[in-house]
Amino acid sequence: APGAAGYPASGAQPGYPMAGGAGQPWPGAAHHHFPGPISSPPARSLRTSRGLGSALRWLLGAFALLSVAHLGLSGTLFSAYDDYLTGSDAARGAINDAKNSLEIFEVFTGVLAIVLVVTFPVWFRRVYLNATFLAPGRQRYDSGMAIGSWFIPVAQLWMPKQMANDIWTSSTAPGTRPASRAVLHWWWTLYVAMFVVVAVSTLAEALARSPEDNQVVAGLAIFDDLITIPASVLAMAVVARITKMQQPQQWQPEGAAFGPPVMR
Repeated sequence: APGAAGYPASGAQPGYPMAGGAGQPWPGAAHHHFPGPISSPPARSLRTSRGLGSALRWLLGAFALLSVAHLGLSGTLFSAYDDYLTGSDAARGAINDAKNSLEIFEVFTGVLAIVLVVTFPVWFRRVYLNATFLAPGRQRYDSGMAIGSWFIPVAQLWMPKQMANDIWTSSTAPGTRPASRAVLHWWWTLYVAMFVVVAVSTLAEALARSPEDNQVVAGLAIFDDLITIPASVLAMAVVARITKMQQPQQWQPEGAAFGPPVMR
C-alpha cells in the first residue's frame, strides 16, 4: 500500500500560517515526515469532533452508571447462590428473582453497548483523520484501520492502542509540553482486562453445570463490572482530552496574524 504523502520540513503544513521569511513555519511548528508502511494520505482539513465527543462521553457515562447497577444485581445473585449452597431453601427463589432482573437489565445494557460499538470507532476515525492533518506522515496505519482494527481478532488488543498513541502524539501542539499518557495507558490496560474477563466469563457460563459453577459465573460478572466502571470513566477522560487537544485554539501560534487551522 502507498505511504503517506510527505511534506518538506521547511514548508508550510496544511492549514497553518507562515511567519518570517518565505518557507519558514512558526517556531516549533515543523513536522517531520515519518512514512508508515500502510499509512494513508493526510486529511485536507481539520474536522471538529466536539459534538461526537460529547455524545460519546454521555454514552460512556450512562454505561458506567448501568454497570454500577449491574454490579449490585450480580452481587445479589452471588449472595443468593452462597445462601443456597449453605442450605437455605428460600435462596432458590432469590436466585430466580435475581436472574430475571439481570436478564431484563441486560437488554438495556446490550442496546447501549451496541450503540457504543458503533459510535466509538466513528469518533476514533474522526480524530485519527484529524491527526493526519495536524502531523502528516506520523501515523502507522491507514485511516480505515481506525475502525477496522477494533474488530480484528487478537490484533484488536494492541493495534487500536498504537493508533491511539499516534493520535495523542500528533495532536500535541508544537511548542507545548506533551501531555502525560497515563490516562491513555490505564484506559487501555483496563480495556484489555475487561476483554479477557468477558471471554473467560462467557466460556465459564457455557460450561456451568452446577450451582457452584453458576456462582463462579456471577463472581466473574462482579469482577467484570469492577473493571468496566473505571474503564468507562477513563475512556470519557481520553475522549475529552483528545477532543480538546485537536481544537484550533490549541494550535494557533502565539501572536499569529492569521487564524488557527481550518476547521469544518
